[in-house]
Amino acid sequence: MLCSGRPIRAAVRIFAANGRNHVRIGQNDKLLAYRTGDYPFITQNETRQAHDEKILIGLGVLVVIVAVGVFVFLGNLNDIVRAAVEKVGSDMTQTNVVLNEVDIELTSGKGALRGFRFTNPSGFSDDDAFKFDEVSATSISPRSAAIR
Repeated sequence: MLCSGRPIRAAVRIFAANGRNHVRIGQNDKLLAYRTGDYPFITQNETRQAHDEKILIGLGVLVVIVAVGVFVFLGNLNDIVRAAVEKVGSDMTQTNVVLNEVDIELTSGKGALRGFRFTNPSGFSDDDAFKFDEVSATSISPRSAAIR
C-alpha cells in the first residue's frame, strides 16, 4: 500500500457480514480505510468456512476442557468422597466424623471405607458412638448405584 509515495505496513482484514463484503485496513489499531461492497476476492462460502472452522475449534477446546475435568474428578474421587463423608456427617450429627481412607474402583465395581469413627456427643462415657476398621463392597453393578 502506498501513502504519499512511501510504503507503509498495514493489516488488512477481509470479512463478510450482512450479505456484503467488508475490507478493513488498519495500522497499530488505527483505522486507515474501510470499504463495503461486492468485492470479487471474497465469497460467502469462504466466510462460512472460516465461521465453521471457528466453531470446530471452539468445540475441540470444549471437549478438551470436559475431558480434563472428568480426568481430574475421577483421579480425586476417593478424596472427594472422604471429604464429603467427614463434612456432611459432622454437620448432620454435630459430632466429629472421621474417615481415614476411601478406595473406590469404578472399573471393577469395588469399594472400601477404612478407619471410620463417629464420636459421641459430650456427656457420654464412651468416646465413640461407633467405629469400624473396614467396610467393603464387591461386584457393584453401575445400574444398582444409579439414582432413580
